[in-house]
Amino acid sequence: MANLTGNRPNQNRLIVEGVTEQRVIPELMEKNGVLWSQKQPPVDIKVSGGYEEITAKVISANLKTEGLKALGLIIDADENPQERWQSIRNRALTSIDDLPEDLPETGLIHETQRGIRFGVWIWQNPPGRQLHQALKEKIFQPSHPHAQRFVQWFQDLYRF
Repeated sequence: MANLTGNRPNQNRLIVEGVTEQRVIPELMEKNGVLWSQKQPPVDIKVSGGYEEITAKVISANLKTEGLKALGLIIDADENPQERWQSIRNRALTSIDDLPEDLPETGLIHETQRGIRFGVWIWQNPPGRQLHQALKEKIFQPSHPHAQRFVQWFQDLYRF
């Protein structure tokens, strides 16, 4: 499909579970010095509609996007972060066969054989809130150490 706006397709994409994340991640990044224009956002944030919707097919299709430089996934850990990592890793392995066994504490950033940076951030919140709840209830402050680790992952993935 042709891009009728005259703008280049975004080279950076992020898939999140819900609309709250889609709204608050730009706010969080702006509060940490990343300029975020609504007309030309530095990252195209897509809502999956839930973890179950981030399938192997979705990951594969996104990785095949022409001109894509970086694809990130943000998912809630729920009860078991290691289990959630293994699940999303298994889905991604159909497209990227050399993913590490363990998720780095600082989030995954992995360069694919096609040169695309693939990132996974699993939200683990000590107060027991999912990302969208923590952001809504203002538990997740932009200066909090966990927020800063996320910001660093985001900046490294998208090379800001």
